[in-house]
Amino acid sequence: MSSDVSLEQWFFSHFQLLEEDILLRMAVTVWSIWIHRSDRLWNNGSMPSHIAVKTGLDFLNIWTGAQTKSTTPSRQHSLHNWEKPPLGFLKCNVDAAISNNVAGMAYGSWFFAQGWHWYCLLAWLLANTGSAFEPRMVEALALTGVLEKLHTSGFNNIIVESDAKALVDGIASTKLAHPDIFECGLVLQDCRRLIDGSATIKIVHVSRNACSIAHFLANLSFDFMSDVSWSHTPDFLCTVLSAQALSQPANCSSRSSVMAGAREITAATEFLLGNNRKTLYAQRDLPINRRNQLLLGMLRGHRPAFGVSNKRSVSLRCRAQSKPKTLVSRGVTSSVDEQSISNKIVGLRTEQCFNIGIRSGISSQKLGVLRWLLQETYEPENLGTESFLEKKMKEGVNAVKVEAGPRLSFTTAWSANAVSICHACGLTEVTRLERSRSVVPEEVRYVPVMERGRKALEEINQEMGLAFDEQDLQYYTSLFREDIKRNPTTVELFDIAQSNRKHSRHWFFTGKIIIDGQSINRTLMQIVKSTLQANPNNYVIGFKDNSSAIKGFSVKQLRPVQPGSTCPLNASNRDLDILFTAETHNFPCAVAPHPGAETGAGGRIRDTHATGRGSFVVASTAGYCVGNLNVERSYAPWEDHSFTYPSNLASPLQVLIDASNGASDYGNNFGEPLIQGYTRTFGMRLPSGERREWLKPIMFSGGIGQIDHTHITKGEPDVGMLVVKIGGPAY
Repeated sequence: MSSDVSLEQWFFSHFQLLEEDILLRMAVTVWSIWIHRSDRLWNNGSMPSHIAVKTGLDFLNIWTGAQTKSTTPSRQHSLHNWEKPPLGFLKCNVDAAISNNVAGMAYGSWFFAQGWHWYCLLAWLLANTGSAFEPRMVEALALTGVLEKLHTSGFNNIIVESDAKALVDGIASTKLAHPDIFECGLVLQDCRRLIDGSATIKIVHVSRNACSIAHFLANLSFDFMSDVSWSHTPDFLCTVLSAQALSQPANCSSRSSVMAGAREITAATEFLLGNNRKTLYAQRDLPINRRNQLLLGMLRGHRPAFGVSNKRSVSLRCRAQSKPKTLVSRGVTSSVDEQSISNKIVGLRTEQCFNIGIRSGISSQKLGVLRWLLQETYEPENLGTESFLEKKMKEGVNAVKVEAGPRLSFTTAWSANAVSICHACGLTEVTRLERSRSVVPEEVRYVPVMERGRKALEEINQEMGLAFDEQDLQYYTSLFREDIKRNPTTVELFDIAQSNRKHSRHWFFTGKIIIDGQSINRTLMQIVKSTLQANPNNYVIGFKDNSSAIKGFSVKQLRPVQPGSTCPLNASNRDLDILFTAETHNFPCAVAPHPGAETGAGGRIRDTHATGRGSFVVASTAGYCVGNLNVERSYAPWEDHSFTYPSNLASPLQVLIDASNGASDYGNNFGEPLIQGYTRTFGMRLPSGERREWLKPIMFSGGIGQIDHTHITKGEPDVGMLVVKIGGPAY
């Protein structure tokens, strides 16, 4: 080889002359020799050359075997049934490693696609954290990092393979309380969110051998610790690792460009990975001559400086933003659309405060680890120890800052997971970590209906999304201009819009009814209530407060002598009535079964608590009516596979699974068990040719409770009292 030809150029030209099979054998053999050479140089290890060659060929057998057959026997869970990736899918093996000599962890991932669509994208992530990680946490972080990388880089049609069975099971399950995976439950929720957010990214469990290449790459990253080694080895290593990609036919289709172009590879959990982050990646974008220079990159960590108080309680705040950031699905940053939260919000500034309970003093080194944890979703410069909103509040404006946080006596699930992660990172001093939110409310405005008439109402209707129709606009313009004779406020109009929506049927049931030009002398609600008036029996609340109650029993209770303060408890007899309320949440469950059922149960729990002057939940029931389930390999005789279903709605089977999980999970958060229910599934073509089926499902939520008989009637408000409505995103 002439002196003016680089080693890389020689490899490129030599590879073009070889058959693909020989090329692959040579590539992995040289790769294996090189790796063991590194072991000899840095770890004073040694291996006979024939063993190194055999090791390389063993790797090749693993590569080719993984394409053609399963390396893992079938198990009971569908995620364990390995299948050959479909044409057009990219397979990604993921594994992680922990160094015994270096306080850190790394993960490696190996990608390939079927047929002649071969790509080679290899990534390492190295963390010099100075603290130990549990192996299962490292595996979980590796999965999260790769899934986040695929998600943010726009990759589609990916099958992710991992040998961590417990983690794959944990991602598939909605329960994170299993002792094997509890410590990494929050990270697994990130994984589940990323998989649920993409219909083309899947995860399966495979044997350890199938992931040995990824594990080998993860271990390899610990050899690249200095700038000197990076400057001497990458070109050669990159050439060898990309040999398989270079064996492509020259006339690759445009699909080859899917992985072309340099991409920054950044993990979602980068905050856990310390201040030395190195990323090595090889990308292919080959012209006809197949001699394109492969790119190699290294990303340096960033260590911003900011103060953290070393006290028993640490408070860190995320900077207020004009387009605020919010935590979505336990750990992902996204820009907030104010209108999607509340149609009333015109300009909102928020910040999140992390309230951290510490058992004892904490060292500056551990404060640094805590700081990295809290930078998960925010820019480093947007984290501090003081409120950013104080600086944003305008001078001379009567602004109010509201901070909403969890109750002192109630530890949230978010805190439990956060504390587990802190302990896994060596922060055993942390006993509780809660979030609170500070909000500066928007100033109340008057809408100039008196001066501009209907035009002003049309503009605010569009701005705030009030959904006023033609009849509403005409009625409310007349109401304020001719009857009330003043301008409405934005708060009043927003409240009117909520009461006017079809989700609340009170305006319809208590409104005047005109049929064929004739006014009905009673409202629908009066007609319904007449049944109770004719046969009162033992009811105490009926068709009132969105609830009902019957006479209960006298019960001896322990009650505080002076409620609201620390005081003794005395036993006293109280009359407790039995309460029942129910509602359906059909269409939301059809679109998004899990959150739809959650909010259905949550709305019913709210109705229970709001009955009279307050009541308590006891237990709940749920019911579901859906169409044909079409369970694979278990079809019912009457199910017709020619039936079509709305593409924008969940399938009946998915509604039963997810809605059931949502309804019970929401009640569990408030200590209300779901103890009974019913299910109906039906879909059939009748002899008349008519199709009868629950295309829009029915989701029924009901609950019993108890209410003190003295609290069944609300008090009457006095003139001058303020009316406060409390609501917002669900906990």
